Amino acid sequence: MYDVEIVKDFYSEFGAKVERARKALDRPLTLTEKILYAHLYDNREISPLGRCTDYANFRPDRVAMQDATAQMALLGRDNVDILGADNDVDGFVFLEALVHAF
Repeated sequence: MYDVEIVKDFYSEFGAKVERARKALDRPLTLTEKILYAHLYDNREISPLGRCTDYANFRPDRVAMQDATAQMALLGRDNVDILGADNDVDGFVFLEALVHAF
């Protein structure tokens, strides 16, 4: 079920997270950097992330999935729930319909 409170809580702190990243990197951030740095799993110590050289853990607030890939992801998520892991990420599934014109 979609929980709007999780989204509200995250975005109420979004500006502060982006500002902290901007100060740590000492430069303006691109939109992608703002989104990624705001979603860091542990954002207490922010350092520049290098492409193909650094590894980072992220905490998404929502994920979007499509078709068969979504089914596999949701099955995997169910298995995580069985193992007792905390799983509070909302998931959206987009399905495409094939239309045949006569």
